[in-house]
Amino acid sequence: MEMAIRLMWIHRMVATEVTEFVRNQILSQSATAIFSQANSLTQMLAGLLEG
Repeated sequence: MEMAIRLMWIHRMVATEVTEFVRNQILSQSATAIFSQANSLTQMLAGLLEG
């Protein structure tokens, strides 16, 4: 029984770590997309002002 409890604890810890990793990946990808869009908008605006 003790081994089953340990395995359940390990599975829970792995699930927690994977969830946190995926969450951080999503946040990182979102930030990259936002900065990319902001950069594109800045370049577009600069082009319009020059034109």
